[in-house]
Amino acid sequence: MEKSLLNEYFELTIKKQFDIDINAECEFSLIENLVSKKMIVAPTFSEKINENQDLKRFFHAMINEINLEIYDRKFIEKRISDIIDENSRLREIG
Repeated sequence: MEKSLLNEYFELTIKKQFDIDINAECEFSLIENLVSKKMIVAPTFSEKINENQDLKRFFHAMINEINLEIYDRKFIEKRISDIIDENSRLREIG
């Protein structure tokens, strides 16, 4: 999975859940698991994330779901689309 797709997913999901704007690109890396040779997401959390325990736990949960392959590319693309659509509807109402 591309880092840009994950970055957008993390940023939109965190914005929706916590109403916080973050640059998620700096908060994780993609690395190869030495045993399975699969790409995994590794947290590289900044002080901003580490200081907010709820946000840190939430971000860790999202990363774990991706690493455990609970969420695949199709799910993440759909989730991004849903959040963007929901934000558009809210702007139309407001």
